[in-house]
Amino acid sequence: MLIEAIDVYWVRIPLAFVWKTSYADQHVTDTILVRMESGGQHAWGESCPPYIPAYSAEHTLATFHTLREHLAPRVVGQDLRSAQDLLHRIDFVKGNQFA
Repeated sequence: MLIEAIDVYWVRIPLAFVWKTSYADQHVTDTILVRMESGGQHAWGESCPPYIPAYSAEHTLATFHTLREHLAPRVVGQDLRSAQDLLHRIDFVKGNQFA
């Protein structure tokens, strides 16, 4: 499967109610959407990392940056024949489970 394009979007969604935690009051939630295109078909994926690294080292900005600047460029234009092919292209990134 030839991956022709990957688009990464950072979406901010207002919450109906304030979400109160020990470290902040949250009025919005952020999510990262990824759209991949191949052969006229497209697929979507989503990741919802925390906005700040309060309970994990990962956060929205780092996930967005890792996907857009490091992972997507290693996959676009590649003919991936298996999940192993994909993993081989992106296994240089350590940690970053949300990405």
